[in-house]
Amino acid sequence: MDNADKPRSFINRYFIVIVIVLWFIAWSARDVLAPSAEAVPEDEAAEQADAVPADDADAQGEAAAKDEAAEDDVRPGPARDLDDEGDPDPMTGAAHEQPYVQEDAEDEAAADLAAEREPAFEGDAAVEADAERAAQFAQAALQAGRDAYWRAGPRAAAGVLREGLEALPRDSVQRADLYGELGNALFAMRDFEAAMDAWESALKVLPESERLRMIERLAPVYDRHHEEGAAHLDEYR
Repeated sequence: MDNADKPRSFINRYFIVIVIVLWFIAWSARDVLAPSAEAVPEDEAAEQADAVPADDADAQGEAAAKDEAAEDDVRPGPARDLDDEGDPDPMTGAAHEQPYVQEDAEDEAAADLAAEREPAFEGDAAVEADAERAAQFAQAALQAGRDAYWRAGPRAAAGVLREGLEALPRDSVQRADLYGELGNALFAMRDFEAAMDAWESALKVLPESERLRMIERLAPVYDRHHEEGAAHLDEYR
């Protein structure tokens, strides 16, 4: 009985010492027991290096999209040649807020607008006999002229507006809006004499009440650019 208890009492007595010795042996052999980088196959190591967590990939994609959108916002537009904006729009009294793109040549502007002019002026033969269609046609021509102005410049707008005037009856009151817009385009081209001719053509077809309002808007412009000043407009009152 005593002989059987001797090994057990030995272990109990030196348990802490045995644990310390085992820990020291394990700590000394840590380099041998730990897996080395050489034990990992090259292909597996490359895959681990290239792997990107799904959350990181989504975040990178969103960041790239934001950067691209920011670049689009700050990307410069086409070069613009700005004319003198000191004169207000004679038809509205408001200063010109948007600069236009000055075209290089009239032929280039006409070529760019050819596709829009044709559908805008379909059914010209029926315009003279139908006042309602004449009004709709004049509005379409007016909008086409304004679109041409901001896309290709005043010279292109003048061409579109003149084409619209040719399609309308000579006595149609709808011509007044096109003449007024034509005058604005010519004024932007610094062709003041032609601009005033267009505005006066509008005055000739306008009813009296509308004619007087237009004269009031044109008076400051005539004071600056007509040799007789605003007094020249008295003949249209």
